[in-house]
Amino acid sequence: MHDTDPVFDSRAHDVPADTSSIRGPLLEAANGLTFDGVGGHPFEFFSMTVDHHSDLDAATFAHLIGEPDQPADERTDEAFFDQLRAASGDDDAGRERRERLSTLHATLREHLRELRIFRLGHGRVDCYIVGWDADGRLAGLRTVAIES
Repeated sequence: MHDTDPVFDSRAHDVPADTSSIRGPLLEAANGLTFDGVGGHPFEFFSMTVDHHSDLDAATFAHLIGEPDQPADERTDEAFFDQLRAASGDDDAGRERRERLSTLHATLREHLRELRIFRLGHGRVDCYIVGWDADGRLAGLRTVAIES
């Protein structure tokens, strides 16, 4: 693995972990949350070194992670988390999920600069919630959305 290769980490999988100081807080805030509620895809830590980041857009991001042929778009973090919170339901579990998603969003904003969401694929969409950490690495969380 090269320093520019992305690192993925999840508590559910035996994947080499990054040594980034934000890994712990991000995974703690995401622990037990999934993109689409119960039985969905968990959030995994993501980190990679990027030489030039001033022109980072969805197509450039797709190329950086080795998926240049995937359809790619970008969402604001507000729109992404608003969508997740809106889909959480109005019962006690939904209210708890909305609170946890708000905590996750705040944790991401606390630890990352220029937070953005990149979505790659169609049907099975890889969602990357990323920003720049204190060490200048592109880092955040990754999950999967199943869309029809």
